Amino acid sequence: MTTKTSTKEDDGTIPANDLKRISIPIVGDSQLISHRPYGNNGGCLRWTDDGQLHIGPPRIPTKSRTPEEQFRDSLYPMLDGDGWGYPATAFECAAARSCKYVDGIDAKGCVDAIMVCGYLVKIDGPDPVMRTDVFEDRKTHTKHFCYRAEFRDWRAVLDVEYDSNVFSGSQIVKLFTLAGYRIGVGEWRIEKGGVFGRFHVPAGKH
Repeated sequence: MTTKTSTKEDDGTIPANDLKRISIPIVGDSQLISHRPYGNNGGCLRWTDDGQLHIGPPRIPTKSRTPEEQFRDSLYPMLDGDGWGYPATAFECAAARSCKYVDGIDAKGCVDAIMVCGYLVKIDGPDPVMRTDVFEDRKTHTKHFCYRAEFRDWRAVLDVEYDSNVFSGSQIVKLFTLAGYRIGVGEWRIEKGGVFGRFHVPAGKH
């Protein structure tokens, strides 16, 4: 019986990641509709029944919620309690999905080489307002109201880490510019046939 022995290979056979970071400011071109499935807050902050923020597991819905509760539960409070955010992965996925509009770049390669840092990206601008939408249940054909938060005149700064062996800084900026125009973020975004969640990167601001 033969035994398998390990040999030490030259470290040069495995290229090292050359990670760099870039801050990319974005400006919303249409409203951002925030939606968070009730009871799913990623183990982050949640609202208690007395209106306080609490760190802990999601609560289980036990009764129908008022419009104000639906509005509040659609928001992502920042970990430090300073304002509101939106999942960093939403912007990361938007960049990955925009790769289908670029020759020679696939979504998987983009995901492997780009990361929007942090759990939430802070949304700056006026306080969110409550919007009311009407949905129809496809099975029962009954209509019901949905109350969610909408950000108007919003902006944010994306802290992006990327592998410079794969992308240059200018390519990263162009990719997020394309993501904002073609994909968007939030509910009823461009990618889903809507008109919301569109954004752009201001010229000369990165």
